[in-house]
Parts: sequence; structure tokens; C-alpha cells
Amino acid sequence: MFESRVTSIDDMELYFLWANDRVVRSNAFSSGLILWDDHVDWFKMKLLDDSCFMYVIEKDTEAIGQVRFDIENKKVVIGYSLDSRFRGKGYGVGVLQCAIYSVTRAMGRSFILQAQVKESNYPSLRVFQKLGFYDASYVIERDGIITFEKPIG
Repeated sequence: MFESRVTSIDDMELYFLWANDRVVRSNAFSSGLILWDDHVDWFKMKLLDDSCFMYVIEKDTEAIGQVRFDIENKKVVIGYSLDSRFRGKGYGVGVLQCAIYSVTRAMGRSFILQAQVKESNYPSLRVFQKLGFYDASYVIERDGIITFEKPIG
């Protein structure tokens, strides 16, 4: 149903549009709009970063969202967003399953996935629960944030 492909420089504008979507900004930890020049610098840096894996997720060859994995302190932190046209369709679980499969193959080793989600972001909370992530907030405490973890491999 879903296909992943490695993000390329050609996706820079698409990521910019997704990142500045109203709902995406409201669910981000930093909710201000992102400036183009800042985005260009960040995007190019992430593409060159060996500890970052970025995927565009497609359905029927149409880009519907993105998933990013950042290796931090022996854990792999996951972040994702869906194009506004594809939200509310139940795609979150499948999108993340597709990307997790891709990053697992790319890394070739076991790891712990970690996601941090605002308590008010009910759709993402449900997605991570459905995927079998457990609540690790008792270990990492941040007001208004739920930390989920799941061992992979």
C-alpha cells in the first residue's frame, strides 16, 4: 500500500510546505513558522548527516508524507508528518510501518525507537500505541510531552 524512498534534495520545497502546515506547526515543539533560508540550511545539513535517515512515503506514486529518524544517544528518534490531504484516513500506522521497515534495513542492527508526542496530538498518540510503542514518560519527563519507545530487531 505504501512505498518509501530516500529523501533527496529535490524534496526540499515539499518538506518546506509540509513543515509550515498549520497543523504540523501546532504539533511541533517549536510552533513558529520556518523561514525558507533556515529550512534550506537545515535540510541540506540533514541530508549530509550520517546519523539521520529521511524518507518520503508514497501511495500510488504520490508523496503523502515524510518520516525522519535521528540517531541520538543510542536511540533512534522518530518524527513524521502527513500531507493535509491524507490526514484522518488511518494512514499513520501504515506510513510508519513502511518507514520503520526501511530504516531497519538501512541500519542493519537492532535499536530502540523513540517518539516524543504532545499530549494534545491525539492522532499521533493513537498511532504509536497501535504500533506497540510503550509509554516511557516515567523515564524522560517533559511537561505536556509523552515519550514512547519500542525495541526494533
